[in-house]
Amino acid sequence: MSDKTNRVTFTVEPRSLSKTPTNIKGLDEVLHGGLPTGRLTIINGGPGAGKTVLALELLVRGAVSGHSSVFISFEETRETMRGNALAMGWNLAGMEEAGTLALINPEIRYDAISSGDFSIDGLCAILEGRPGESVLK
Repeated sequence: MSDKTNRVTFTVEPRSLSKTPTNIKGLDEVLHGGLPTGRLTIINGGPGAGKTVLALELLVRGAVSGHSSVFISFEETRETMRGNALAMGWNLAGMEEAGTLALINPEIRYDAISSGDFSIDGLCAILEGRPGESVLK
């Protein structure tokens, strides 16, 4: 018998992903240039970890760079988000008026009785806007 084991190698030359800078000092270095362009990025963490603050800062910095964004919150109302952002010097209402930000709070009641499968069709309809109307300008 041979001491050599048949090994299959699955390595390839790494490809770099196209990145979009966050313009947040230090974060782009950790992310090697920013967030992957055109891909979904999930921000995960426990209560108080800073998910909402990070997301809002990404949106504010994106708006300053000419990007438009949609922020969907199932927990905080638009008014609460606007007030919290003002405490950090971010004018979300101004961004909404300029058409660079849409804040959406579906306001799902936690005591609502539901049955059957969950569907995001209603949320998608909100994002698509009403006929002849756009969520973002």
